[in-house]
Amino acid sequence: KMRRDVQSFVAKCSVCAAFKTPTTKPAGTMGRHHVSRPWELIAMDFTGKYPRSPRRNEYMLSVQCLFTKFILLFPMTNCRVANLVKLLEDKVFCVYGVPSGIVCDNGAQFTSRQFTQLMQDKNVQVRYTALYHPQADPVERAHRELKRMMGSFMQGHQSHARWDEYLPQFQLAINSSVNEATGFAPASIFFNHRMCAANRDLAGEFVDIDAPQAAVQANKDRIAELHPQVQQNIDRQFLRNKKRYDAGRNPHSYQIGDLVWHRTFPQSSAANKISKKLSPKFVGPFRIVARHGNVVYSLEDRDGAGVGKWHIQDLLPDRTEESEEDSSSDESE
Repeated sequence: KMRRDVQSFVAKCSVCAAFKTPTTKPAGTMGRHHVSRPWELIAMDFTGKYPRSPRRNEYMLSVQCLFTKFILLFPMTNCRVANLVKLLEDKVFCVYGVPSGIVCDNGAQFTSRQFTQLMQDKNVQVRYTALYHPQADPVERAHRELKRMMGSFMQGHQSHARWDEYLPQFQLAINSSVNEATGFAPASIFFNHRMCAANRDLAGEFVDIDAPQAAVQANKDRIAELHPQVQQNIDRQFLRNKKRYDAGRNPHSYQIGDLVWHRTFPQSSAANKISKKLSPKFVGPFRIVARHGNVVYSLEDRDGAGVGKWHIQDLLPDRTEESEEDSSSDESE
């Protein structure tokens, strides 16, 4: 009885709930975005700030096809939504077509009215990742590889200001190299032919060219064989990663109406004399109002105001009110 009373007393302490951090692995298993064809679902994200180039570029927008892993890299002078919308219309949608869906984070550019209006006009479904959870953005891995390539290439340069001049070469290198997940070069799947950095021999006269009808049928046959193989390779790679990611994790889930606390991400401030090490680790409670897939939840506060989408690994169940109800029932007995 005393042990239960002590546990109940500790559990309903809001200060303990705010400052204690879990010592076990986070909850939630690995999820995925299901895709079955090229350009069905794309992901996009900004990176920067980079050194200002002679062309006045300081940021980069990456757009990646989640099925083929084909990537587009665009240097940009800023991250304003007007520039983003114009670039998407002129250099992405008008060249490669409109995808069925887009995965992006909760940046101001992607949540702006101008961007969401463009997506509505194009009938594109936007999937926002959970707050403070960059792992859910598929283009993040491509960014890590790209930064490694950029750093290695610029190592011998005294200045990094000309980084934007080499983006086309980096883009070609990624798209023409075999991807670990698909087992094929992204461009080979996306364009249905091998992308060459340079021809080995000087091309002579074209002879024995197939009739257009025969070439079209050959491409159809190749796609019919290629896409299932790519899908199989993606599934195999996902299962390998999932086995490693899920090891020791609790496949916990919440229900709509449950009360939870979400993790905080404070920043130290010398001006305000604030240290993130001494700040609360969690804040709450908040009520779950919607569920997105298996690991992302929308929360609202006591006044009904939304506080965004949160990944399950950044949530803890609220024990304070539950414990108060238990203690009141014990007292009545």
